[in-house]
Amino acid sequence: MSYQRLKGLKEEYFGSFEGQDERLNPQVPYNDFFVQYGGENQKDVQKRVFDTISSFMAKAQPNEKVIAVSHAGACFNFLIAIGVDPQQFLKKRFGNCSILVIDYKNGKFKLEDLINPN
Repeated sequence: MSYQRLKGLKEEYFGSFEGQDERLNPQVPYNDFFVQYGGENQKDVQKRVFDTISSFMAKAQPNEKVIAVSHAGACFNFLIAIGVDPQQFLKKRFGNCSILVIDYKNGKFKLEDLINPN
């Protein structure tokens, strides 16, 4: 099995909040909150992650299984980008090592399941 490291899957950049306690974060959605601290706009993160995943999925063979590994913020923003209601998703709360099962057909993504091992 081959793998690639793709910068487009990296975590959202929080500027001067980077590495600080998460209790300092505002409520989601963050929108452009972190921009004033040198961080990324949430819409930019959504586009970056969506474009990256769309690019490699467009190259995948039909019915090919693909595993993508990323951070919670990047995954959360991807789900928003594919139309998942963030409030519905937040109720499920995903932790470390959670698995998102996403179907990809005809250029469209659909969240099938959230598996939270915690």
